[in-house]
Amino acid sequence: MSQDPAKGDVTDVTNWRPISLSRTLYKLYARCIEGRLTDWLVRNSVLSPCQKGFLPADGAFEHVHTLNRSLEKARTGRADRCVAWLDISNAFGAIPHMALEAAISACRARSGLVEIVRDLYDGASASVSVAAGNYSGH
Repeated sequence: MSQDPAKGDVTDVTNWRPISLSRTLYKLYARCIEGRLTDWLVRNSVLSPCQKGFLPADGAFEHVHTLNRSLEKARTGRADRCVAWLDISNAFGAIPHMALEAAISACRARSGLVEIVRDLYDGASASVSVAAGNYSGH
């Protein structure tokens, strides 16, 4: 795993994002699973219509347009608006694997999909190079 400075002070570890250097075969396999799962979720209306991230279409544009229209109406109509931005730190990495498996089962996907997804992360480990040497863990 390599580190990529995302923003701010490079000496602050919270400003760094890990870049995974996975094997090519693993990445191809995971991408195939992700593509098929996304297609199935969209085709079967499993995802909320509010879900815009991590989909093939640029859904963020719709949210930005809605926000701009709301702010424009507030300015021209002299009305108040309240806007909240949520930045959920490490949102994907914080999801317990059992919750992911339960969600897949709950949407009635094929029975083998849980095992396929589990196989992607089961036994995975990481090694991070630091000045004092390498740190390895699961």
